Amino acid sequence: FGILLITASLIGGMLTSQLGCPGNVLSGNGDGGTDDGGAKPAIEGLQSLTITPPTATLTADNTGTPKTAAYTATGHVNNGQPDSDVTSRVNWQLDNTAIGRVDSGGVFTTSNLAGGQGTITASSGNVAATAQIIVSFSPVVNDPSAPANAGTLLPPTATGTVVAGSSPAIVYPSANTIFPRNIYKILFTFTGGTGNDLYRLEFKSPLLTLSVYTTSTSWTPTQQQWAYMADTNAGGKVTWTVYGIKQASPGTVYRSNPVDLSFSKSTVDGAIYYWSTTVAGVRRATVSDSVPTDFLTPAQTGKCVACHTVSRNGGRIAVDIGGSALGVYNVKDRSAV
Repeated sequence: FGILLITASLIGGMLTSQLGCPGNVLSGNGDGGTDDGGAKPAIEGLQSLTITPPTATLTADNTGTPKTAAYTATGHVNNGQPDSDVTSRVNWQLDNTAIGRVDSGGVFTTSNLAGGQGTITASSGNVAATAQIIVSFSPVVNDPSAPANAGTLLPPTATGTVVAGSSPAIVYPSANTIFPRNIYKILFTFTGGTGNDLYRLEFKSPLLTLSVYTTSTSWTPTQQQWAYMADTNAGGKVTWTVYGIKQASPGTVYRSNPVDLSFSKSTVDGAIYYWSTTVAGVRRATVSDSVPTDFLTPAQTGKCVACHTVSRNGGRIAVDIGGSALGVYNVKDRSAV
């Protein structure tokens, strides 16, 4: 299908392949923490902190107003003074920036870009406390081909039945495929089933229900749409099911058999080296690159560069030059060895 599929055996390390160009970068991985902007002075005599509520759950989508949850930090001292509200005096931090942000007043706001769980930390000096935030995410994507009332004709509550010949059937990706989370130009394809002309692609996990409405039997997500799945389910999986109806008689809903798709927990580094007929040489692309770059071509060697292999540690590449000579180069700077 003209895209690069990375399976579990390839995740991590230096890659080499004769395949075509990889997909594009997914900006931001949501793994790093974020704080409220700067350290505040430690509260004198503070012994411990308590955050309320200990857990909050929000439901968000990709079109509505971001949802908020306010956390309060209570400080406990040992000098006989009563407990006090120190919400504005502590530092706030969130460990999953994909789902949202927490401000200096302890207010969490959803990103409306991903679902998932996060740990919110309030700290002052060496004293800290944590609370949890859970975001359930239900984005809807309407392909330009889909009618305006697609969600009414084929609502997310429709269960559907599997009937051979009438039901959609998933073609690609295959069940149990594992994707790097930093690749997104994946072509989802399926057969439509006899007579069906409107489809709902459902990507579901405990904290995600992504609905894609289309009249086509293929769909390629944008970078943001891919992030709905990859950021919500980093290190986890979604279940993909296709539902189909005839718009003229939408009462009967047919569905495909589902397949599970998984995502790497973090972005996948490494590079792919492949021979290109376009440049008569070797091109290079990381998993995240949107386009490849020329690595070793006649421009560098004066002759066609064809067969090649990368050393186990990824430091050197050996190439056939002009069909009669072996060239060995350092991968880092392409200098000859």
